[in-house]
Amino acid sequence: MLAITDLIQQHLVGATPAPGDPVDQAVIINAKAVANQIATSAPLLKDLVAAGAVTVVAARYDLDDGTVKILP
Repeated sequence: MLAITDLIQQHLVGATPAPGDPVDQAVIINAKAVANQIATSAPLLKDLVAAGAVTVVAARYDLDDGTVKILP
């Protein structure tokens, strides 16, 4: 069984470093990777996403102020 940090690290492998806070970048990369995994998971969501019936988006919840930001 992998720890969550191991799963996040897997998402970061091969990622192109971006300017700014590296922790912030890791959060964004991980959120996008998990959204992609959810959207392509079979059999439940994959077909619904392909048909346009469901949209899966990556988002970031900020613990400091409670805001949610939809990621591009």
